[in-house]
Amino acid sequence: MRLARFLWNSPNTLLGLAFALLAAPLGVRFRKGAGTLDVLSHPLVLRGCAITLGVVVCYGPGAAPERPLKNGHSFADHERQHVRQGERLGPFYLPLHLATGVWAMLRDGRWHGPANRLEAGPLASPPRPWA
Repeated sequence: MRLARFLWNSPNTLLGLAFALLAAPLGVRFRKGAGTLDVLSHPLVLRGCAITLGVVVCYGPGAAPERPLKNGHSFADHERQHVRQGERLGPFYLPLHLATGVWAMLRDGRWHGPANRLEAGPLASPPRPWA
């Protein structure tokens, strides 16, 4: 079952690897996370933010997997929930995440607000894929 989820999420992972390798000459650091490949100090990710594509998590400058969030859990705990979402949604993950993010921005001006269905669960305490 885990292999099937990994394969279903593989288009996102390939995109994540390409995005990570794009910044490799710019001094990013790679490290193994808990079921993820963490890319640290990615210069194309906003400061203090992260982007999860498949099992690749790209942290922007000033962001770290161990950084605590407002819910008391780590940034990595939050991003792992996006990995789980990708395992279930496969190639639909990225378009759905963009659509729900844009909807949330239009609705209340906050990407990470309650209107973004793909952020509500990861921001919960404890973090989970779905609200």
